[in-house]
Amino acid sequence: MKHIDLTNAEILQIAKNYSDNVAASKRGQKSKDGIWQVRRFAQKDWILNIRVYRYFRRRQTFEVALFRSRDHEDYIKYSGVVGGLIFLLSEAYNQTGRMAIDFLGPPEGENASLESGYERSIPQCVTEYLDVKGILISNRCRISDAEGRRIYIELSGLNEDIHKITSQREIDMIQLCFVSQRSIWTPWQIHSICKYAYAPEKIFLASVLPEHRLHFIADLYLLRAIYMLELLVNSEYRGEDELSNVLIEPIGQCQFNVLNKIKDDQFVVTVIPTGYAPQIADYVGITNSLNNRNRNIMVFPKDHDSWSYEQRNMIVEAVERNDLETKVSIDRISDVDHAITNKLKQSASSKKPPPIKAD
Repeated sequence: MKHIDLTNAEILQIAKNYSDNVAASKRGQKSKDGIWQVRRFAQKDWILNIRVYRYFRRRQTFEVALFRSRDHEDYIKYSGVVGGLIFLLSEAYNQTGRMAIDFLGPPEGENASLESGYERSIPQCVTEYLDVKGILISNRCRISDAEGRRIYIELSGLNEDIHKITSQREIDMIQLCFVSQRSIWTPWQIHSICKYAYAPEKIFLASVLPEHRLHFIADLYLLRAIYMLELLVNSEYRGEDELSNVLIEPIGQCQFNVLNKIKDDQFVVTVIPTGYAPQIADYVGITNSLNNRNRNIMVFPKDHDSWSYEQRNMIVEAVERNDLETKVSIDRISDVDHAITNKLKQSASSKKPPPIKAD
């Protein structure tokens, strides 16, 4: 099936025509069901990817009329394809519960139009990228649900440890990829939750409820710790370039190894996620086992100023005994819990049922 060649000017004009058509279609219609959507993925003044799609929720179908990518020497090869595919697969999953994508184009010999679509087959830029990754597609006009899931997992970049843990603990890998791509939880936070949470599958589906008190409290402290560390890292390192070179490895429920590859700076962080004295003693206790030449940092919440003498004394003794640096989180415990609740709600809004039918 021959690919429809278009110049950049023609592609932009087609996208504009779709945008005008979308604006007219939306009048008086609340739902986006069946309406073409136009999206771009750009860096500065360069459009790396442009795509047009629509979905029908009841029919569980997701259709793409236009998908074009242009590489640039300043960016990683296939970055436009990767960005576009991640968006389409995430949106397909979010809107239909499946990762099947149909590419639309006119029959052979007929002219393309806004309704027929411009993609007679899976675009060449996509097939080239999938060939590099060793992923085979069985149908030249569509990506099946199973194939879409495999591509999505490949694009997620989650490490092998997470893959092993998910298979052992029966966690939905697609849900993990989805919350990672939507930046609800970062890959290292996902790793921490998978490895140390009492019920990780419930966290990713927002099923950990306050009324399940013991389960909720056990995992709440872990969630506080990974969120407070996120705040610390974001305050220590500024900008995408620096943050992309920071590696975080969980080495305990509230203890992490942090490495900045550019500055060759490595340190261990212990987070105190509570103001309750007996539990402070437990978290302080794990700092006694620290025995390395790297920096050791203890982080505690902003509302430490309301702690009792006993609570503060535990921290002072631990700092002196283990030569610790101390950092105060910018948020109080109540603020941290509020942020965690919002993340859980976002995870809940992304819950999707399994496909009704197999491909």
